[in-house]
Amino acid sequence: MTRPVNPSRLVKGRRQLYGFTREHFGHYIPALSFSPPWPHTIFHCGKRDENRKTRRPHNYHGWIWIHQSSTTTREQWELAQSLAAQLAPDEWFPPVEAFLPPTAPRHNRPRPKQRIHLPAAFLGFARIVGCSYLTPAEPSVGWKFSGHYQWKLADVVEFDEPVFAGGALGLWLPTPLEQAALFATALRTCKNSVPFETSLWVG
Repeated sequence: MTRPVNPSRLVKGRRQLYGFTREHFGHYIPALSFSPPWPHTIFHCGKRDENRKTRRPHNYHGWIWIHQSSTTTREQWELAQSLAAQLAPDEWFPPVEAFLPPTAPRHNRPRPKQRIHLPAAFLGFARIVGCSYLTPAEPSVGWKFSGHYQWKLADVVEFDEPVFAGGALGLWLPTPLEQAALFATALRTCKNSVPFETSLWVG
């Protein structure tokens, strides 16, 4: 069993410890933000390896909230779509054209770095169970990218409706109000049966 990590060491950024009491420390769940459309590949295409340039902070094992950030690029979307077509050919994948802003005639040709904006929101939760590394000398395979750490995900659950909120970089801690909304949404999605303690967040 992994020794609990103090949130003050684990989580960096603007939401680090605001509003939390010592009683909450054993019951918090950190969040991890993903650029769209990668959450879709996790929930619907069987992706269980999250590619990151860094290791998990303090080798964190445990539950995370899956948060979708507000921006991505056409290049990233088309990469995810291409991999999904190979690895989950029977799953529907949203076309990038549906999310592109209207463009002037001179910009009609595809631009790989073109920004795509979507509402930032929490979409579900999962558990980090391990980590591996694919060296730059090794070829990419499946959802694993060469030269990246792969954070292993398990027990993935998608919410029945999103919880809209901004995000942060790395593993970060949602505010107490956000945590309460997330636990309530998780309970509703899972028919009042979730694999973590909720009593401090949901009355």
